[in-house]
Amino acid sequence: MPTDRTASRPIRPVGAVAVLVAVLVLTACTTSRSGSQTRPTDPVTGGISPTRAATTGPLASPTTGPPTNAPRQATSAPPRLAADPRRAGLIGDGVFTTVPLAFPATARGRVVPYAVQIEQGIPADPRDFAMQVHATLTDHRGWQGVDHVAFVAVTSAAAAAIIVTLATPRTTDLLCAPLDTGGWLDCFNGGRAVINSDRWFVGSANYGGDLAGYRHELVNHEVGHGLGHDHRYCPGPGELAPVMQQQTISLQGCRPNPWPSVTGG
Repeated sequence: MPTDRTASRPIRPVGAVAVLVAVLVLTACTTSRSGSQTRPTDPVTGGISPTRAATTGPLASPTTGPPTNAPRQATSAPPRLAADPRRAGLIGDGVFTTVPLAFPATARGRVVPYAVQIEQGIPADPRDFAMQVHATLTDHRGWQGVDHVAFVAVTSAAAAAIIVTLATPRTTDLLCAPLDTGGWLDCFNGGRAVINSDRWFVGSANYGGDLAGYRHELVNHEVGHGLGHDHRYCPGPGELAPVMQQQTISLQGCRPNPWPSVTGG
């Protein structure tokens, strides 16, 4: 099936790094005393990300999203489960393909149109990735029942409120900037739920051998930010973790849980 290329130029890492340094300095100078963050900057142009992108580019912010939730700073490499070690540390070209699969609403509620993109160079079937995302978002344990929303898959990134994006680690860092994803975390930034390909293929030791469950958690957690949910913490030892807990970093004594409905998010 033909794909829709939504970007036309590769990432230039050197320039992007220089811009990120400038962004971090600017952010430090403009952050209020209350700790609220300034709006993310575009890692390609260095300018403020547009509220809704009218053009496409490798790292353009596609839509306005809720307040960005920064992951904790990565201070050391995470524990890893080598579910598919051949696909760790992939390097992409910064060009994205929008998967041309559309699905109607499967629930009642506020309609949330979403698109699925995959970075070219990632050895995965785009249709398979899109189907897994769709299965997660429309599962009865997901956000549709908790937030009374109806996810509708669209084939145009410009028409999406949330773009679920599978990206290589370096590209994830650029898409998430100025958030610190350290090459191994995921994020929601500028309308994108960015899934790090290392996490998608390699998994996390915190989920043991349950790679399928962990993939559900990755999608639900980042899309949860897109719906306006903040991070949560383990309610107590041995209990199920809220899906908005940063389970990739630590379970904090909780048991892994990929679904919003189990603990209300």
